[in-house]
Amino acid sequence: MSTELKVALGFASSFFIIGFTAIVLVSRYAMMTV
Repeated sequence: MSTELKVALGFASSFFIIGFTAIVLVSRYAMMTV
């Protein structure tokens, strides 16, 4: 496995985790408000 691939994979996974957490928080907040 090349270093560039490892860096890209880590970047993509961290970005996915952050995006997923943001979506969950927003949907939970919307449910509480409604």
